[in-house]
Amino acid sequence: MGIVDMHQEFFGAPQDPAARPARRWLRRQGPDRQPAWRWLLPAAALMAALAYASSIFARYEVEAGVLAETRAELDARGYGWVTLAVDGQRVELGGVEPFAGAGHEAIVAAQAATCPTWAGRLPCASVVAANFIGLAPGAGAATPTDRGNAP
Repeated sequence: MGIVDMHQEFFGAPQDPAARPARRWLRRQGPDRQPAWRWLLPAAALMAALAYASSIFARYEVEAGVLAETRAELDARGYGWVTLAVDGQRVELGGVEPFAGAGHEAIVAAQAATCPTWAGRLPCASVVAANFIGLAPGAGAATPTDRGNAP
């Protein structure tokens, strides 16, 4: 038995290529039919990239709005001495209190600040934290009555 006979015995007799049955594991695509993953995967990747990029800009936009509106509210109530730091919607207040209790009033003013949203004006800050430094007793602290003249 020669090598050709063994080949024919194992694989069968050679056939005409046109008469061979189509391979079942190969899927033939027509020009009008594309597999879903060819457009779905790139579309999903593009959407994820756009969502990530817009979230970065949205965060800075939100922080800028919270900072501006809270600063405007504090300035309108006469709390220009308050330093302001914003991280998202978390507001941190600081500074030297010109009189006892001024820090609490500044916190209330910061909580009262409202920002424009799609649902109307809502409170800007979700959390207001404060770290005020009080003046030493007898160090020339202003009284609540002359707060307009405080340095």
